[in-house]
Amino acid sequence: MTITVSRGHSTTAIERKTFVALIENSWQREAKEYLKALEASRISFTKLVSLGRSAEIPYTLFFAPIDVVEAQLKRKQEVLLRGVSKGTFSLNSRGTVHLADIELIVKDMLRKQELLKGLDPDLPDNAFVGALRRSQRTVKGDADWLVTQLGVDRSYLLRVKTKERAFEHFLDCLEERNIFVSQSMRNYMPQPIPKRARFSGICIRDKKVPFLFVNNGDHRDNLEPAGRRLLTLALLTVCLARGKFKPVAYSDQSDDPIDNREYEIAEEMLMPAASVAGLWVSSLDDVKAHANTYCVTPSAFLMRARRLGLLDAATARDYMTILREEFRNRPKAQARQPKPVNALRKYNSAEYSRSLLKQMDANRLPASEITRVLFQNRRSVSLNEYRATL
Repeated sequence: MTITVSRGHSTTAIERKTFVALIENSWQREAKEYLKALEASRISFTKLVSLGRSAEIPYTLFFAPIDVVEAQLKRKQEVLLRGVSKGTFSLNSRGTVHLADIELIVKDMLRKQELLKGLDPDLPDNAFVGALRRSQRTVKGDADWLVTQLGVDRSYLLRVKTKERAFEHFLDCLEERNIFVSQSMRNYMPQPIPKRARFSGICIRDKKVPFLFVNNGDHRDNLEPAGRRLLTLALLTVCLARGKFKPVAYSDQSDDPIDNREYEIAEEMLMPAASVAGLWVSSLDDVKAHANTYCVTPSAFLMRARRLGLLDAATARDYMTILREEFRNRPKAQARQPKPVNALRKYNSAEYSRSLLKQMDANRLPASEITRVLFQNRRSVSLNEYRATL
């Protein structure tokens, strides 16, 4: 079977199998032009080229034999999988994410890693990457080690006034130790994240320039709560330390405690058993109050209390049912349109941005590369204004 490609009054044909293989392995697999072409078995040459450009596919590949295409796809996957492992590191049934859903984002981070390593060949290995891979410590031991080594101030987290500030404190601790944190920012990433993609974040492998990508949820027109993003960031940190490099699909609305060591360590980091076990939990209001104290969502605290035996399974499920209903009916917290410099800073990682600007100031990187790498060729973005946000 073939797809007819029209150009003016002339036509040619490409193999449908080739067309499908290339687009299905890219983030354009839900594009209207692709779906229309499949339905009509026809596409204009102009639209084919445009589709290929958006998917970073040279248009000549559409005309190549299938064995050549399959070899190219295999090579592309090998490059991507240097940074992540195939599949989804799913802690429950919240959902999965396909590599194609975040392909250009992963590619962007891989390029950023290679750029910084090329500019600074003496860059040391990051001490946190794989540090807990062979750990024989208990969950508490691993959690305490991470908290201490990262410089996370648990007392600050207990007295901070907002969960957003708690998230920022944890993020700053990571970046101070050259663990770069990128946050999803709609319209300021190489590709949009599909609304159906249900994942919380991803850890990108590199022993010198590790990246953590946190999905803020703005692709679904509704931001993830700060308490959930904080626990996601802790979970990604644990994955980095334990050498787990897959997307994390995490939900704090499971009926039962999640049986997973990475999650248990993250939970212990933010809600230490020694502190939580002595709390009184006799009502849903207690759950909500303690969740605010520990800067997590009520659902996350409820699961922690359940794990520590502070309430029974039936009561926990009843509370979870109420919390789910409240979450569904809550006012939608839509993201405000950020200033371009602020959105780019969050997506790029503030510390990574500082690292590149240092290279530019040392005349090892031209300003045009800053525009390309950090500003995505947005020439309207002011370098001085961007520097001021850092």
